[in-house]
Amino acid sequence: MDMMNALKKFGVNTLVFTNALNCEALLDTARVCGINCISTLDTRSAVYLATGIAAQNHMPVVVLVDSGSSRSAFSGMTEAYYRKLPIILITIGKNLDYSIELRDVALSHHIVSGNNNDWDTILAGGLPMHVEFLNPLDSVKRWSLTEISEILSPVLGAETYLYIGQGIQLDTSYFKCKVVHGGLTHCSDGALSNVLGASLAKVRNRYIGMVSEEEFLHDMNALGNVNVNDSLLFFVITSQENQLIIDYACSLGFEAIGIRICELTQEIIRSLVANGKRTVVMLYKK
Repeated sequence: MDMMNALKKFGVNTLVFTNALNCEALLDTARVCGINCISTLDTRSAVYLATGIAAQNHMPVVVLVDSGSSRSAFSGMTEAYYRKLPIILITIGKNLDYSIELRDVALSHHIVSGNNNDWDTILAGGLPMHVEFLNPLDSVKRWSLTEISEILSPVLGAETYLYIGQGIQLDTSYFKCKVVHGGLTHCSDGALSNVLGASLAKVRNRYIGMVSEEEFLHDMNALGNVNVNDSLLFFVITSQENQLIIDYACSLGFEAIGIRICELTQEIIRSLVANGKRTVVMLYKK
């Protein structure tokens, strides 16, 4: 029996997943099985959302996240463990970063691959449960921004720090600013926090993060950090407007705007770098 059918048979009616996870085929299967799929912004929120549903309905709830952000599941799984809530955490991918700690807050732990597994036996284990699903994630979407390299390079001088996330391709070979290439494959955590941390050294005037929407969503809590300051500027690359990101940034005191990459100019970049405000810019690329 495949995973989703087995989960439905087990009594799972709700699945919470992060909207940065590339697993549409798996979610489509869940929906066909009659499982209600709820998206949320990040892994931490997903697990806590599931604990609330499980506590209310007294039914098992699945949390589906990518393995690269699994460390963020630890606090929610701790609550599930001590409240004896029926949470089934499924981490998808091969780069689990907190396997040992998650085992401390799960009554059972299983490693599976593909659909050829004895799910009846797996689900007979204690809850909360952690299942490592080793199917590889789809390749990380990488945004090629070669067309804006010539726009950025004259503006970003030696007084500027530029962090480039693992989802971004940008030719910086002739940039004069401090350039840091960050992130690990299938791990979108920490991009905004890296830029925030660098800014605390106060070596440069402007600290810029060029990140994908996925990386932003994984680390957006960093915008509310007590150490946030006006030297921060984040460019978030996406294919369409995400009003949620803009509203969230504004609620935390950031100036937030959206610009189409095809309309980006040196004058706009120069103004953003010099405005002296904490800023989030959504860059829309088709």
